[in-house]
Amino acid sequence: MIYITSPSASEYWRDGTGRNYPTFPWVGTNFKEDYVDKDYTGRVNLTEPLNVMVASAGKRVKREGIVCRVKPIHLPEGSFVKITNEVCVACPELCFLQAALEYDFVDLVKLGNMLCASYVRDDNSVLGQRPREPVTTPELIRDYLDRAMGIDGIHAARRAVQYLRGGAASPLEVAMATYFFIPISEGGLGLKGGILNGKVTLSESAGKLVRTKVLSADILWDKDRVAFEYDSTMTHMDEEQRRYDCNRQSAMGQSGYTVIRATWDNFQNFRQLENLAEVIRKSLKIRQRDDRLKKYEKKRYEVAGHLFWNK
Repeated sequence: MIYITSPSASEYWRDGTGRNYPTFPWVGTNFKEDYVDKDYTGRVNLTEPLNVMVASAGKRVKREGIVCRVKPIHLPEGSFVKITNEVCVACPELCFLQAALEYDFVDLVKLGNMLCASYVRDDNSVLGQRPREPVTTPELIRDYLDRAMGIDGIHAARRAVQYLRGGAASPLEVAMATYFFIPISEGGLGLKGGILNGKVTLSESAGKLVRTKVLSADILWDKDRVAFEYDSTMTHMDEEQRRYDCNRQSAMGQSGYTVIRATWDNFQNFRQLENLAEVIRKSLKIRQRDDRLKKYEKKRYEVAGHLFWNK
């Protein structure tokens, strides 16, 4: 058995092109005996070099296309997922922990949001992605980290997991979730609460407008009765779709929600992004000191550029 570890394992979970995933939730398997005695690089459709875990330094092999990483002493139960009779891959929670050694805070939160997303990259799809049940959740990652004692990266991982949001349905939603909810000191907006693709229960009259009792908002602050909606230029292009979007937002408004609309342009210009952030703060009745916002403005600009327009 060979045990694929990160960063190769993270690639496995992030890029679903030509890949079928195990049914989630699965029963994790433990690291047992490793045999890096075959050429696995062509069997798993992952970028070389292939990163694999071995039991000790003495088990390392020198072979082109293979990087051996020694197993931590205290690896939590169920840290691997069996994908074939001879290949196991590190579970998403272990991937998140291992990434804490190589990623900065922003990229670690972004990776966590990607692992918890309801889509996966797929180059064979017209949209470049396809729906997929999330392969983990912020709660499962948090539970795994609670069981991971004395492993390098644990402190950075435990800090980052506090800011994860599950259920992102697109790369832009991953970026939004990262930017909106990480702390101001890290270059984000520092917003609290908020559920991705949260369910809005409509009033009876509003439900008749869209012929449903429940709608999904891209980001929902249900307690504050605030819904954030993103109008995508790719999927919202015909007149029928535009009318439906208008009716959706009217239905939410009639049901007592403040609806904030954003377009792709809001995420391509820092000034527009700052204006959008101010609208969100006012809608949520957040009072933020101007001097604190000014102090981290350059950091916000850098993080926004990294997430939205310099990817």
